Amino acid sequence: MCGIRFNVPSYHILIFPTLTTGVATLINSIQQSSEDPKKVKIHVLVCGKGSDVTALREYLQCYGINETHLIELVHFDASFLGEDLKKAWQRSFSIKRLTSDCNYARTYLYRLFPDLSRAIFLDADVVVKQPIEILWRTTLAHQAPLFAVPISRTYIDDDFLTDVVSPLYAQRYGKPLLLTDHLFNAGVMVIDFEFYRKYNLIDEMEFWLKQSNKSSERLWKYDSQSIFQLTYHGLWTRLDSKWNCKDLGGQEQQQELIDKASILHWSAPPSSITQEEVQEQVYGSPIAPKCILTE
Repeated sequence: MCGIRFNVPSYHILIFPTLTTGVATLINSIQQSSEDPKKVKIHVLVCGKGSDVTALREYLQCYGINETHLIELVHFDASFLGEDLKKAWQRSFSIKRLTSDCNYARTYLYRLFPDLSRAIFLDADVVVKQPIEILWRTTLAHQAPLFAVPISRTYIDDDFLTDVVSPLYAQRYGKPLLLTDHLFNAGVMVIDFEFYRKYNLIDEMEFWLKQSNKSSERLWKYDSQSIFQLTYHGLWTRLDSKWNCKDLGGQEQQQELIDKASILHWSAPPSSITQEEVQEQVYGSPIAPKCILTE
C-alpha cells in the first residue's frame, strides 16, 4: 500500500486551555524552540461541546496553524464520568476563572491518552524559550511519578483546612501529611502515566473529590490543583524554577526573568507584558492572526 509515512514522535506535549487565548503563541514557541519539531507531538485538549473543537480549530487556522500528525485536537467529553461524578467536580469549583471541565480533565489523562507512558503538561498561558526536549531528557534521567516546580506556599498557608484534611490523610495512607512541605505549581508538569495507572491514582483523586463534596466547609482553595497536591504528596520531584517562571510582571525583574527562564508562565493578576510581546522579543516576530477573531 502506498502512502505517506511519518516518523513516530518522541516527545508528547499536552496543552489544556481553559480559554483559547495564548494557545497559538504557545504552539509556535514550542516549535520554534525545539531541537527537532518533527519529533514533538502537541495534543491540545478541548473541553465542552463538539462545537468547541470547531471553534478552536478555526482559531488556530487564523494563526496559520493546522491539524497535522504533529498537532492534534483532543475532545474531553465528561459524559463518561456519569452525572453524579461530573456534578461532584462542578461543585468543587471555587475560583470563577477556573470553572471549566479542563480544570479537572488532567486527572483523567491516563484515559485520554492510553498509549502514552509519559508526557509534558503545559497550561496554555506559557511561552517556551528553551527546547522542550531538554526538559524531557532531564526528567527521564531521574525517574519519578511527577516533576514540577515548587512554590513558596505550604499546606498551612495555602488555604487547606488542615484540621480536617490532615487526619483524613493519615487515616487513608497511614502516614502524616507534612504540612510544612512546599507545594508545586501544576502549570508545568512531567507526568509518568505508567505509575498513575499502576497505582490507580485516579482512585485517590476521586477519593479527595468526594471528601470535599461531603464536607460542610471548603477543604481547600484551588480545586483540582489542591487534589493533585494531596495525591502526589511525597511522590513528586522538584524541577529547576527556570522551567516554570510564573511571577512575570514586576517592572524591574521582568527582563531578568525573561532572559533566564526556559518556560515563562502567566498567572493572575495579569502581567504588564503579554505572551505575544515575549514571543516577538524572543523569536523576532509576532504571530499575527490571518482573520478576525471572535471569542
